[in-house]
Amino acid sequence: MASHGIRSPPPPSDASSSRPKFDTETLKAYIKKLLSTTLQNEAFPSPRDRDRTKAWCKEIGERVKERMIGMYLSLILCFKLAYSDAVDVRDTAERLGYDAVFIASVLDYYVLGIDLSPSAVDAANAYAQKVVTLNDSARDRVMFRATDFFNFAIEEEERFDVVFDHTFFCAIPPSLRSAWGQEMAALLTPGGFLITLVFPIDGSREGGPPYSVSVDIYAQALGSHWTKTLDKIPSESSPSHEGRERLVIWRKNLYL
Repeated sequence: MASHGIRSPPPPSDASSSRPKFDTETLKAYIKKLLSTTLQNEAFPSPRDRDRTKAWCKEIGERVKERMIGMYLSLILCFKLAYSDAVDVRDTAERLGYDAVFIASVLDYYVLGIDLSPSAVDAANAYAQKVVTLNDSARDRVMFRATDFFNFAIEEEERFDVVFDHTFFCAIPPSLRSAWGQEMAALLTPGGFLITLVFPIDGSREGGPPYSVSVDIYAQALGSHWTKTLDKIPSESSPSHEGRERLVIWRKNLYL
């Protein structure tokens, strides 16, 4: 995972350990800044769109707080369980549980973590229940589901306001990229935001995973029903990611 502000620390060794030290205020400010920048820079395609979305834009802060999907890391784990036999399910479950708990407790969002393995989901649930630093309110906002991302169906009223894809796209075979775009469209509510870490940008390098990607490849997979609202080099990157990643936010159009 890249160290550009959406990074959670390693899980504590046991439930009785003290709360891990991380800069929660910086993380909160970072997410808030991303969303506010997106709204300020947004170019609606027509006057009708601008007029009909003024009220919605004023409410974006509250709407984002209502629901959020915490699959930016659990998607990576979902892929690994599907395509690799070398993954320790116990490590997967601990990682899934910790990241969902981290988002729910720090950002006050409802979080859904998904994984292919029912046993991993059971372990993630157990982890969330035993974390002593998680209050009852935050614990109630954490949910887990055993499912495959590409067959993950939800009702229209349950669609999410924000989805993080944190290096999941680069892990899937290129043949699944169109399906990825279709699933993202199905998961997000109209006007919702897809935040992506575009990595690794390695040009014509062959092979993977991780497969070499680009912003244009993401755009092709998403199709014409999205507006790119932010495209920048992260202010901080881990040494192995420097010069090979971009932070891109896409907004699902209100009218398809």
